[in-house]
Amino acid sequence: MTGHYRVPKIRIPARVWFRNREDALMNFFAGAHAENHCGGERLRDLLEGENPFLAIENDRGEIEIVRKKSMSKVVVSAKFENGEDAWASGDPEGSVDGRSDLAVMLEDGERIDGSAHYRLPSAGRRLQDFLNETKSFLRLHRGDHVVFINMERVRCVRESGARDPELQ
Repeated sequence: MTGHYRVPKIRIPARVWFRNREDALMNFFAGAHAENHCGGERLRDLLEGENPFLAIENDRGEIEIVRKKSMSKVVVSAKFENGEDAWASGDPEGSVDGRSDLAVMLEDGERIDGSAHYRLPSAGRRLQDFLNETKSFLRLHRGDHVVFINMERVRCVRESGARDPELQ
């Protein structure tokens, strides 16, 4: 039954941390065509999608059906999330309205620093507005990687180098 209706997928390698702080290198499977933007699916499409479970390949080549809420954070190369051309140009989103450097404190005491790139209406550009618009995973850019942080694990967020006075 599984071999009859296969849809071509792109493997996205990422390091995944689970609630028990165990981490593993896994491959996510993204579609060649995204539903709501040009190009292929990105990891953010999979993590923010409606399905509560994802099929992921573990480091032994086995397929696991993983509940997204069990993931604390996921780290992926920026080239898989943003596309190499956009990242190299310094504009990871293609057209970014704002950026804020953040320090994210998790429930377990871990601190994760990175920059958030966002697009919000001018009337709602505070940090709180950005966080309230974020669905399941907060996306932070850290050098040549993107970190997805499960919002259910976030204790607090602080700006670590305000660049946009409207977010203060």
